[in-house]
Amino acid sequence: MSSTAYPVGYRGKNPRVPPLATLARNGAALGGLGWYARAHDELARYAVEVGEPAQRVADVLALTSPRQNVARNVGLTRQYIETSSTAGMLPSVVAGLTHYESTGEIRGPKTAAFSRALMGENAVVIDVWMFRAMRLTHKTMTAKRYREAVAKVRRCARYVRMSPADTQSCVWCGIRTLYGYKTAGDLRFFGGESGKTDGAGFGSA
Repeated sequence: MSSTAYPVGYRGKNPRVPPLATLARNGAALGGLGWYARAHDELARYAVEVGEPAQRVADVLALTSPRQNVARNVGLTRQYIETSSTAGMLPSVVAGLTHYESTGEIRGPKTAAFSRALMGENAVVIDVWMFRAMRLTHKTMTAKRYREAVAKVRRCARYVRMSPADTQSCVWCGIRTLYGYKTAGDLRFFGGESGKTDGAGFGSA
């Protein structure tokens, strides 16, 4: 498998970014609402199929998600769980998997939050697209700003009356569509391909 990754930089004309609440409402109609719940159901079915704990499948999905679209994220997860192969993975992903296998820990707040969200927790995942939704860039991401971004999404969730995880996935769909990208589509291990995008899937950065 190739190691093709989506470009972090955006070279087009930057659009005017509306408030988070507007992005959340727009993204709800684009597949963002309930995305994590549907993803959990799908990965849980796959976990039973291969005899692995659902938590491990969620963890590997999160660990292999950086800079990948949804379809490739699923492909890399299946490859690693079924064959233990890291072929075609980014060096940072291989390092993360190695650390996980030796310690059971996921390094990095974004990746860890993605795993928790996939397991049904109200975790908030902040990646480059979520930073853009807040009129920031990945180059300005610090631990403090990450925490502030999470808090901002949680406040927005209360305002739009969605769960924090749903709010994040809806904002993510809304901001990417604003930039002219397709939405991610659902995560699928069965019944056809996962949604393909011209950028990254949920939780990637």
